[in-house]
Amino acid sequence: VPRRFGRAVGLLPAALLPALAVVQTFGDGRTLVLDERALGLAVAVALVAVRAPLIAVIAGAAAMTAFVRAL
Repeated sequence: VPRRFGRAVGLLPAALLPALAVVQTFGDGRTLVLDERALGLAVAVALVAVRAPLIAVIAGAAAMTAFVRAL
């Protein structure tokens, strides 16, 4: 495998994981949806931005999603 492709293959997981998260959060079949999952993702991004521990990011996103669903 040429060196150029080897470097690109090494970057694929870093690109695919956020892409899958966006598709699972905002996609519903062939439509775009904005629901409680989007707020949970926003909380997770905010907590990552302030360098919160991973368990706090997961718990915060889950708590926000559950709170909005309960409303």
